[in-house]
Amino acid sequence: MLSVGKTRYKVPADLKKWLEIRDGTCRFPGCTRQARHSEVDHTHDWQYNGETRWDNLAHLCKRGHRLKTESGWDVQQGNDGILHWISPAGKHYATHPATRLGPNSAAAASERSPADDTTKQPVDIWADLTDPNHDWASTPF
Repeated sequence: MLSVGKTRYKVPADLKKWLEIRDGTCRFPGCTRQARHSEVDHTHDWQYNGETRWDNLAHLCKRGHRLKTESGWDVQQGNDGILHWISPAGKHYATHPATRLGPNSAAAASERSPADDTTKQPVDIWADLTDPNHDWASTPF
């Protein structure tokens, strides 16, 4: 089951497992915490008509979830599973799922050539927090 729509908030166990396989890790930019140690979050809040369905859910660790909810980050999810993040400073980050899953994912993969592979590695925005020489005035968020 990939969707329960608005009938319930809680993510069913089979959908939760599917999301864990798709996401692999927390989907907040730069975070590498494993999905199994993260929370499933509604990208578009359930309380504001967001549905409990595969293309509106993603794993976020507690810190990433708190930053999304309380600090001005905005996120949109495409039907390809890519999360498009905008930081409070307006900088764009995209986080890609670990595994391509979803409607037409096999068909889409067969139509791509290896030259089309634009998979990007996440930016580790947390690394700067431990660097004593980091120029905080240039930090985009």
